[in-house]
Amino acid sequence: MYRPRTACSKLHAITPSTSSKVPTIPIASTSGASTTRCSWRKHNPLQALTYLALKVVLFPVIWISGLAYLSYGLWSQGAATNAGLTWVALVHTGAAFAMAVFIILHIYLLTTGHSFREHVKPMVTGYDDIDLSDAEAAYLKQDEPQRIRP
Repeated sequence: MYRPRTACSKLHAITPSTSSKVPTIPIASTSGASTTRCSWRKHNPLQALTYLALKVVLFPVIWISGLAYLSYGLWSQGAATNAGLTWVALVHTGAAFAMAVFIILHIYLLTTGHSFREHVKPMVTGYDDIDLSDAEAAYLKQDEPQRIRP
C-alpha cells in the first residue's frame, strides 16, 4: 500500500511536479471548521499518540513486568526482595487493568455511530467504502488504480 511519509497537502495543490501526491479527504470537525485528512491516515493526532503510547509504553511494561514476575525465583534473595516483587506485581496489574480498559472502550466504541457491522466489516475484509470527490477518484484512477476495488 502506498503510504508516503511526507505531510499531506490539499488536492488542489497537487501538481505533476509535486513529490508528495497524496489525496486528501476534507472532513468537518465538531467545532464546525473543516479540516483535511489524508486518505491513508486513519487516526487523528490523539488517536495516533494513544496507539504509540500503547505500543511503546504499555506493551513493553506488560511484557517486562510479566517476565520479571514469572522469573521471581531466579532473582529473589528471600525476604529482602519481597518489596521488589510487590512493585512488579503492582506494575503488572496496573498495566493489565489499563489494557482491559482499552479493550472494553474499543468494544463500546464498536456499538456507537454506524452499525456494528459497518465498523467490523473493514476489519474483516480489509476494505472500507469511502466517498471520494471527483478529484480524488481521478487521482486514484490515474496514479494508483490498484487501490480501487471493483
